Amino acid sequence: MSPNYNYLRGRRAEWRACKDLERNGFVALRTAGSHGFADVIGVQVGAPVQLIQVKTVSSKAKADKLIKRFVEHPPTEFSVYYEQAIWVWVLRHGW
Repeated sequence: MSPNYNYLRGRRAEWRACKDLERNGFVALRTAGSHGFADVIGVQVGAPVQLIQVKTVSSKAKADKLIKRFVEHPPTEFSVYYEQAIWVWVLRHGW
């Protein structure tokens, strides 16, 4: 069975998001297989929980479209207990 390259690319981006959060003092959890709106959850004492949707796309135009849609229609209601974010990486050859 051949590997699913889209899945592998997405998983790599989620791990990258976890590492970025950890470098900033968060405990990061990848919610693999949840099929929910948060691919990564970041927790830090004294800070709102970070609920992050991670996407990889092939162009800046696609990234801009995803971000615009996320801003106009966030996946959950506003709360003082968590922050919602979308992290979008535009892929380059070999990433």
